Amino acid sequence: MASKSEAMQKLVAKAASDKDFRAQLSKDPQAAIKSMGMTTRPGLEIEVLEETAAKGYIVLPFNTTPGADGDLSDDALDAVSGGSGANCPLCGAG
Repeated sequence: MASKSEAMQKLVAKAASDKDFRAQLSKDPQAAIKSMGMTTRPGLEIEVLEETAAKGYIVLPFNTTPGADGDLSDDALDAVSGGSGANCPLCGAG
């Protein structure tokens, strides 16, 4: 199973080189992902956003509840640092 970052790199690279795939990814992300031989967690809603010269995005991970001392848990750190891929919304790991 590919890590989330590997899967994202493959999707972005294909979208950059294939205008039809880019359109499909924007219109129906689940079908586009499936066409690449990848799967997602059942019931996951995916939204594709396209950056422009005037607008960018910061994507915050969903599982970052700080501990009582304000620090992230080891699992949360792994998820945001590209570690284990735990709770990966794209590949369903975790």
